[in-house]
Amino acid sequence: MHLLPLGATEPHGPHAPLSTDTLISIGVCERAAARLRGEIDVLVLPPLPYGVTRYGSDFPGAVGISEQTLRSLVSEIAAAAGRLILVNNHFEPEQVQTLRETGYYLGRGFSTIVKSIDPRRVYVGGEITLAWDLFESAVRDALREQALIREPGEIEIRVVPLSEHPRLRGAAALVSTPAFAAPTVA
Repeated sequence: MHLLPLGATEPHGPHAPLSTDTLISIGVCERAAARLRGEIDVLVLPPLPYGVTRYGSDFPGAVGISEQTLRSLVSEIAAAAGRLILVNNHFEPEQVQTLRETGYYLGRGFSTIVKSIDPRRVYVGGEITLAWDLFESAVRDALREQALIREPGEIEIRVVPLSEHPRLRGAAALVSTPAFAAPTVA
């Protein structure tokens, strides 16, 4: 699993560095990796130190990027890294919204794979379940949007513990039948 620290380059007053948000994200990632050592292979990626910055943009030292640039960077990093969790500590509304939209877009990719097998049931397991509250709404929205059944509300998402289904070890494994989540490691 890869952890990507996200932040911004902007002033936080005379007492804090321009990289405050990024440094917090790096610290969270390093502590998470240390806690998971021996249980899950975790790699903390180099941080993405630029974010969507509107409120602090007029202050010296602020360097912001557009929503499209952030979306492109995160999407390409996710495609290259595979199993990826974003750790963001820049809570400017445009940054958070862009990350949510990007998660929604990536969720659409998951739903494309899943809907062709069994559009009524999806199992989610692996390391993603550790932060399922952050991903659930994006995945549910994507599944509803691309549903092959008349009533998208009928889609059942089951979060399964890794201990019960070791084959689901991964940042995200979405499958439509328990046979794929058999407790035998292949």
